[in-house]
Amino acid sequence: MPGVNIFFARMVLALSQTLCLIFWLLDVSTGVDHGPLEAGRDGRGGKLVIECESDKDCKFSSGRCKNGACKCVNSQILYNNKCMNNGTEDALRSLKLEPITIGYACESDFQCSLADPESFCNRGVCDCILEGNGLCGAKQNGCFRNTFQCRSSGRCISQVFVCNGKEDCEDGSDEECSRPSCPVGTVKCTNGNGTEIKCISSAGRCDGKKQCPSGSDEQGCSNLDSRCPSNTFPCKDGTCIPEYGFCNAIASCPDKSDENIFACQQEFHQVDYCPFRCDNGRCRSRSILCSGTNGCGDNSDEKKCKICTTEEKSC
Repeated sequence: MPGVNIFFARMVLALSQTLCLIFWLLDVSTGVDHGPLEAGRDGRGGKLVIECESDKDCKFSSGRCKNGACKCVNSQILYNNKCMNNGTEDALRSLKLEPITIGYACESDFQCSLADPESFCNRGVCDCILEGNGLCGAKQNGCFRNTFQCRSSGRCISQVFVCNGKEDCEDGSDEECSRPSCPVGTVKCTNGNGTEIKCISSAGRCDGKKQCPSGSDEQGCSNLDSRCPSNTFPCKDGTCIPEYGFCNAIASCPDKSDENIFACQQEFHQVDYCPFRCDNGRCRSRSILCSGTNGCGDNSDEKKCKICTTEEKSC
């Protein structure tokens, strides 16, 4: 009986959370140190996600029961099983705890709650506390695919802005390009041994200018013998150009095939290449998505450039 199983599961969860709270209070009274932050817990070891059936269940946190979970009011935050003023945020920021939006790696629930009060650290990744309607979460953040999500703000930007030498995200997360692995959608510069040594913007792939020390960003830029690299457009004469050159009103291919009138100007015309279909039916490159410009003419390329949040009742 599914109903009975859910009831008993809730009872067991409520009992375990109560015991954890009791043990935590005992530890505080005896001066026990909780140690470093743990995944899924706040800075003092307190669980941030507390289930409830009514406001009475949230007395100890001075919060309200919303959608089956205790929530704070008046812009307070849930920390250490209590609703506290945002001044607590300043103290934790000194520990380099920045807001982390859904889909990014996290160390504590508090990091996630700074970005969205109804998110938590779920197995090392920020996610929605409640499943909601299934349209928002760590695996489906509400932004266009093939865009880059800024870690702290949740704003999404064009992939061509990533590793372009200029910080477009408020936290600079789009320019963290010296890590062992490059951000998704960027170009990996390699040395003669094939070892990854640098990351550059996808706009630099096959643009005729060597940006990688070995010139690997300009290798394979002819599809006469093979396919064009990813994030590039295949001209009909065999030349490969950066994808942003497709339907940008400037002919970049020697044969001008990147400005096909049927794809770029006519509505819902069947064409072989159409990376992004605007709401008005015209084709554009994925590079214009969340670029801050009205590339489609109807602004449909700027519609999904912010991750879903609880304020939008998506989580």
